[in-house]
Formats: sequence, C-alpha cells, structure tokens
Amino acid sequence: MAGPAARSPLPQLTLDNEVFWTSGADGRLRILGCESCSALIHPPQPVCRYCHGHALSPVPVSGFATLIGFTVSHRFAHPGLPSPYVVAHVMLEEDPRVRLVTNAVECSPSDLSLGMRMEVVFEQAEDVWLPLFRPAAEQPASPASLSGRPSSRRALAPCAADDPGGQVRGQVRHHRHRPVAGRPPPDALPGVAGGRGRRAGRRGRRAHVGLIHEAVTQLRGSGGARQVANARVAVVATGGLTTSGVLLLRSEA
Repeated sequence: MAGPAARSPLPQLTLDNEVFWTSGADGRLRILGCESCSALIHPPQPVCRYCHGHALSPVPVSGFATLIGFTVSHRFAHPGLPSPYVVAHVMLEEDPRVRLVTNAVECSPSDLSLGMRMEVVFEQAEDVWLPLFRPAAEQPASPASLSGRPSSRRALAPCAADDPGGQVRGQVRHHRHRPVAGRPPPDALPGVAGGRGRRAGRRGRRAHVGLIHEAVTQLRGSGGARQVANARVAVVATGGLTTSGVLLLRSEA
C-alpha cells in the first residue's frame, strides 16, 4: 500500500483522542482504562460508561485482536489507499467490547477469515501513528467467538513505566466532554435517552441508524459546526455487542 505521506485525511487530534493516535510512537497500543471496574473505554470519554467512574488513564494492551468483520473495497479509491483495500473491524482480546475500525494490511483479502487472530502494526503519518492490523503469526486451532463477551476480567496495569511524570494521565483525566469534528451530537442519535433491558437494545439499534445518518450528513456537507472538510468517503461500523458490519459510503459530488 502507499506510504504514510500519501494517506489522508488524518485524524484530528484532541485531548480526548491524542493518546490513542500517538501511542504507536513506541510500538504500543494504548486504550483508555477505568481504574474502578477495569473496563477499557473506546472511543475515549471522561467518564466510564459502565461504572461511571472518573479515574481513567491510558493502558498499554497487547495489540492482539479478533477479526469480526471486513469489507474489500474495489471501487472507492482514496489518496494513499488504492483499490483494492480492506476495511476491517476487530475486537481487542483484553476487552472484546472495544472494537476498532481499521485496515487489514500485509495480507491478501483471500487470506482473511472471521474469527482469526490479528495483531497491530503502526503506520506513521505526520504526527499520528495509525493502528493497522495484520494476521498474527500464531493462529488459534479454531476461530475465536464473535459474541463480544469479555472472556476474563483483569486488573489494570499501572502506567507509571509508560508515563513516569503522569502528564498523559492528567491530560486524559481532567477535561470536559465537547463536540469533535465528525462525531454525531446527541440529538443526531434518535432514541438514546432512557430505558434498560429491551428498551436499551432498541436504543442501541437506533444509535447505529444515527451513525448512518451522521455519515450521510457529512457526505452532503450539511454538518454545520461539526462538518469534516472535503468529506467524500465515510465508513460506518456497528459497535457494542452487536454482530459486526461495515458500510462504505461515497459522495458523488
């Protein structure tokens, strides 16, 4: 695939996501972790979505994940991503609730199969390190489960060795939530307020429709203050504990 200089557009760095997008400088993938319940939180946010704890700090993870979905693009060429390329959906081994939309690299699309083990590899592009995934050298005897249920709970490892001065933790932990370019605002996601059990399930499905709505809004250029400049291609993926799916959308304008 093309070199990192040709890949665009690049992620917009914020206090929310800076650790994630720059973590690969030393070859380690880091995800925001809750020190109260050991959950990994992604996308980053200032409060744990599971226990509502406020003690959050970046946690180095193994970089291994399970492939739960992928799409091979033969038509939607993009600078730095000539067709065909693979948009992949992976869930982390440490906490399968954490799912990343990425590119599968260093392999042929025919080599990929659902449930296979993947490993992170970073590509530097200006001041960010893009976490891409390739098939791991060692594969399980049988494909991993795609249910998304955490296989184990673990205590979060302290980050002192990775951040001796505590500067990164301070940046992540102490800020207020604010809109970020490309992220749908709460009012763009129908049915996100209230409800548990069956209602919560409906809420999740509606939220995925909201993501499609936001992608179309961006491609039409009607995103207002959150509009991403020159948006031409959008990727929408399911999250949470749902069955994986990845949708590519392109503007003809």
